[in-house]
Amino acid sequence: MAEKTWKASPPDIMANLRLIDSFKEEGVIEDYAVSGAIAGEIYGEPRTVQDLELIVSPGTKETIERLENEIAERGAVDEYSKGRPRLNGFTISFIPAEGIFRDALDASLIKRLPGGMKVRFVRPEYLLVLLLEPEWNDWLPFAFDLCDYHNLDFRLVAGIVKKHGKEEIYRQEDEKWHFKDMRQQSIKAIWRTPKQFKHKVKYHRENARMPLFKKVEHINGCCALYLEMARIRMNWKQEKDKKKQANVAPDKERKG
Repeated sequence: MAEKTWKASPPDIMANLRLIDSFKEEGVIEDYAVSGAIAGEIYGEPRTVQDLELIVSPGTKETIERLENEIAERGAVDEYSKGRPRLNGFTISFIPAEGIFRDALDASLIKRLPGGMKVRFVRPEYLLVLLLEPEWNDWLPFAFDLCDYHNLDFRLVAGIVKKHGKEEIYRQEDEKWHFKDMRQQSIKAIWRTPKQFKHKVKYHRENARMPLFKKVEHINGCCALYLEMARIRMNWKQEKDKKKQANVAPDKERKG
């Protein structure tokens, strides 16, 4: 698939969700739920992300391949999409509904988005367990935020952890799951003082109460910001490489 230079266009998460919903109506998939950072944004603070992660059922190889082909036909790979086609501003990833993802889909919460569209979002308790996996260490601050601004059902978290053998990630004490140590790490890594951390929690809780139509606007805006940041980073890297090559050429001439 040929790469195309990315051009600024307003991201539209709702257009992508309507497309996925049409696949459900056509029988391509039986059900789906939004996961990952975008699901987390529905519960709290918007994040600068470009990837729409979807848990889909059935999660067969054939179904995933068909969905990926449908997106590839409508979208285009660009220099910022990490090899995946971009559609309406977002890249789209499909996760088979197997194991913990099957349970996350079954327990997902239905939210009514702008226009009356009903969409399933993975519960924050499942997001917390998934985000604390070792391969998701970059998302640890996001996991801390879920603990701080959302009233999580920690009995449900404990049940998820035990059922899927994730005990090594957590510290258990009298059937209560504590995140104090990790939260303190978050404060030290990101926020200089407990006072700043307190303001951060207040900000997150205000975002959690934001109307859904506003959150959708923020998700689109954050995706546009992510793309702009990616463009700036890539231009900076290209300039740095040019300067490096320019410095190498005279060195070769002197050695020759």
